[in-house]
Order: sequence, then structure tokens, then C-alpha cells
Amino acid sequence: WAADAERWGFKYFIFLTKHHDGFCMYPTKTRMLAYRRKPGSRTSYNGRMPIITEQIEMHYDIMDTQFKHDLVGELATAFRKRNLAVGLYYSNVDWADPNFRWDPLNVHYQKGDPYGPETHPTEWKAFIERQREQIREICSNYGQVVEISFDGSWPKPAWDDMISIIKMARQLQPGALFRNRGTGAYGD
Repeated sequence: WAADAERWGFKYFIFLTKHHDGFCMYPTKTRMLAYRRKPGSRTSYNGRMPIITEQIEMHYDIMDTQFKHDLVGELATAFRKRNLAVGLYYSNVDWADPNFRWDPLNVHYQKGDPYGPETHPTEWKAFIERQREQIREICSNYGQVVEISFDGSWPKPAWDDMISIIKMARQLQPGALFRNRGTGAYGD
């Protein structure tokens, strides 16, 4: 990809670190609650045998796959070797995280559930801290980044936390352009 980008005259690239499904394309130290099919459970073709799941805590990243490579790091290195700049995309939205269930598109969303910082302070804090750490990871682990392309926004009760995360990212990557989607006036 880097060789083709150089040949085609690219000056930089932006690669996805995490999209709305919450899966990180880099090794993250953050963890989240998830459900997986219990090892040894069977799926029936006739629909009569249930799939047995268990709740686990996992990183939900590329290291949980058979690939087991830091794809973001490998691409950043390859592009920089060809004097191409690196930009990173990060979704503020997470449809898989049970602590992000204020979003109607989240699989854990329940209509009528008064989920928020007052009703579920521990879970609310967990989604904010997970994003803070993930942004710290991508801003600290991949050298100079020319752009961070945020996508999606948070609800009003989380806005102050979003601002503090953006300010932290700007301290870690002072030369980066910040896409303003979901960051309001704190984007460029």
C-alpha cells in the first residue's frame, strides 16, 4: 500500500484505528465486557441446540484475531519509510461497548432505560476512561500524526469529558489537524 501510495503521489494517509463497532486495529490495553460463544458449545443446523454464551472481559482488538499484528504500527512504519505522513481515524462511537449504551444503535441499548452518569456512574465513567486511554494510545504509540480524524459525537452529559480528551490529544500531538466531527469548536 505504501509503495502504491508513493507512486500515485500521495502525501499522507489516514488509517482506521477503531470504527463504530469498537474493534481496535491496534493492540489496546483497554478492556471491555463482551459476550462470546462458550468454547465447546455447538451450533445446530436445525435450530434446536442453543448457542451458549459467556460474559468475558477482553481487549477487543486485532491481537484477539489470528492475524496478531499491530496493523496501525506496521502501516505507519511503512508509510514513513516512503516519506509519507500518517493520519489516524478514530470513532467516538462504540456500538459494541455495553457502557456506551446511551446510543440507540448500540447493541446493549434499551429503550426507556435511563442510562446516564447519575443512574449508572460506574459504567458511564468506564466508557469515558476507555476512550481516554485509547486516544492516549494512538497519540503516543505511533510517532508524529498529521491528522486525527474523529467521527461521531457524545451526548451532552459527556461533553466536558470529550473536551478534556481532545485537549489531552492536542498536548500529545500538537502538530496534528483534528477533524471537528463530534468535537465541535475543539476541532480544526
